[in-house]
Parts: sequence; structure tokens; C-alpha cells
Amino acid sequence: MDPRPLAQDRFLRKHSGLVGLSEDDKLVACAAGEEAVILDCHGQELMGLRRKRPGRSAHTWSIAVSAEAGLAAAGYDDGTVCVWSLGDKQLVAQARLSGDIVRGIAFAGVTGRRFGKQSAQLVVTAGNHVVAMRASDLHVIGALPCATPPPSLSSPLFKSVAATRDGHIVAGGRLNGKVFIWLRGERGSYEPLHARVFAGEVIRLLLSDPGVHASQTTCLYVARTTPGRTSRPWVEGEQCEISTWEFSARAEPRQVAAVPVDDLTDIAAGRDGTVLSSHRYQYERRALGDHNRIVNGAVESHTLPPVREGARFFNQSRAGILSVAVTRDLRVAFARGDDGRITTVKPLS
Repeated sequence: MDPRPLAQDRFLRKHSGLVGLSEDDKLVACAAGEEAVILDCHGQELMGLRRKRPGRSAHTWSIAVSAEAGLAAAGYDDGTVCVWSLGDKQLVAQARLSGDIVRGIAFAGVTGRRFGKQSAQLVVTAGNHVVAMRASDLHVIGALPCATPPPSLSSPLFKSVAATRDGHIVAGGRLNGKVFIWLRGERGSYEPLHARVFAGEVIRLLLSDPGVHASQTTCLYVARTTPGRTSRPWVEGEQCEISTWEFSARAEPRQVAAVPVDDLTDIAAGRDGTVLSSHRYQYERRALGDHNRIVNGAVESHTLPPVREGARFFNQSRAGILSVAVTRDLRVAFARGDDGRITTVKPLS
């Protein structure tokens, strides 16, 4: 089954991009360069996400959308966070959190009502910290407690953040491979639950909701780089790994399974534990002294647990895949290629 193009606009043709889904699988958030849009599941543009200009252009590094909260949020490379209302399609809040790139942003549940409206919460990466914010006005509730590495350690910045749908559990991963897990207490503040150090750089974290799996535990999916060369000798890229970990408030994380992959760019998870991985394979084709760098992409499926090499979710693409999102029932996925195309992808029959 061939992938079907979903949307292609002028800003989506830039060589970077993000794609994400709302919790009800009905809204698709896409970002590239300075701009972002919200699409419905059929590819129709619902609204454009544009921020107030702070004096210079900035690129979108993270994006999230929540149908339950009725909001979309994005983080930029100048440290700015913006929130838009899906109802009136207006920018409702914009704040500069820090001077660091906002590499990760996620909705952390609807916490109650404020001024007669539902109050949603965001968790956002801010340099060495993950910060909880009120989505309606970007008021900083507080930084999630974690040990800050000394300056001698490399790359202590947070790369990825994830939250369960109700926001009770949050996970954050640093560029130096350290992963933190926090649990929200009765008073609404987050307390450290677990911490673990991985070799390599954290690419992406995902959290399942508690009770989704038969073990009634929460699953943490970790995508990271690993030391060593790729398993494909013709591929010039990084060796990576996808692993799944089960944990609870009383039990330390326990690795259930892991699978090695090459040139990993993103992961997405379905409701049954199946994980989709996106790839941007790079290799050189040498013929008659002519050296050409070739980029191919693919979305692959892996069953966790146990992990096994899955069939290609769709045939190999001529463009590298930078980001992937999938509906919880695994009926359709959305892939963002480095050629600017947002493509809907269905499983091979």
C-alpha cells in the first residue's frame, strides 16, 4: 500500500518538521520553520498558529495539541512558548520562558476550572529543567525537581518531555542520557519518582496511561542513540535503540524489551504496545568516481513487548522521515518527510 499525501504547503517544504496528534486522534499538529498548522484527520487545515513577533524570527522546535483542553501549544528556539485556542483560533498567551531552545512540550491533563473554564497544564523543557505551566496564561507553576549536573558534564539540557493523559506522571530525558520520572501529588506539585541513566542521547520519550497494559503498570518508551556503528554497513548514521520499561509508584523501572535500529528520528506508540519508528537513512552511492549522498526514509513497526523486527509500516520512502504520529488503534499514521510532505500511512495488508 502506497503512502497517500495529506497536505503540502509552502512552509511545510522546509527541511525540518514535526507532527503530532491530539489525544482523541482527530487533530494533527504540524510545524516546520517559523510556522505551524492544525489539520483535521482528513488533511483539511483548521487554523494556522502564528505568534507575535518578538523582534526576530524563530523556528518551531516542539508542538502539542489537546482536544480535551481546546488548546494548541508550541515552543521555539528563542525560548518562547505560545498557546492558541482551538475555538476562536486566537493566540491566548505568549511568554519567553528562558533563553534556551524549547525542545519539548506536552499537555499534562485538565486540572480543574479557572474563571469558569477548564484549566489545562503544560510541561515544558527549559534548559536544565522541566517546568509546569498553566496553559491559559503560561503562569509558571514551578520547576519539576531534578539534580542539575555540574558544568563538567556534557549536554545536561532536556531534549524530550512526555506526560500521561491525566498528567499524573511526567517523564523528561536529557541529552546526556539521564531520564527522570515525576509523580504529581495531592497538592498538584510533582515529586521525583524514578531516575535512570542511559548511554547515548535521548531522542524521544513516550508514556502510556496506567492500566493500559495487562500488568496495570505504566510503560515508558525510550528512543536513544547507542555507541557504535549502524547494523547496515552502507548506512552512514547513528546506531539507536528503542526500549520499553514498566514501572509503578512502588516499583522501579524494569526493562521489558529492546530492539536496535538505525538512524532513528522519532517514535510513536499505539494502544496495544506497538511502537512505530521513523528513520532517515543516509548512505553514499559511489559510481565512476561520483559520490552522491542518498537519503531514504521508512516507518517501521515493532511489537513491544516482546520487541521483534516488524514489517515495514509502508514501503520505503525516497525522503527521510523526520517525525511520526499514530492513532491509538494503529489504523493510520502521519509521517513528516524532509521533503516537506505530510503523508498519511496505513499498515501493509
